Amino acid sequence: MPSDLGEWELSKLPVPGSRTPCKCDCCFGLIQAEGQHPDHAVIEQVFADVTSGPLAHMPSGVFAANAAWLSIAATAHNLVRAAGALASLPFAKARAATVRRDLIAVAARTARHGRSHITLHLPQGWHREQEWLNLWDAACGPPAAAA
Repeated sequence: MPSDLGEWELSKLPVPGSRTPCKCDCCFGLIQAEGQHPDHAVIEQVFADVTSGPLAHMPSGVFAANAAWLSIAATAHNLVRAAGALASLPFAKARAATVRRDLIAVAARTARHGRSHITLHLPQGWHREQEWLNLWDAACGPPAAAA
């Protein structure tokens, strides 16, 4: 057994991302643990989205204020994830910041026709127009036919 890391051969060190055996204190076998690995990656992405966004700006040391902030942050996160899933498959897998940047924060112009009709003019030649229209149709499309 080597006395320090400098004596290890490079061929015996585990490569990040490789399928090298590792010690785990969970109660699952190798096959069950491998099946749960993609779920772990999804959870890690959710944690990264929430901690880099709303949880980085917790309002105070008051428990009730932080609880309200967390509730609103969870609702906003779920709405952004739902919007990404409705827009397209790549946005369903994208980070929340990407969905906000590419679909929600759109430099569109509104125009009013009469008293109630509002038209939204999207940027001309915009490369995310189809995904945005998919989201719009899913969220504000015609109502389902009555049975």
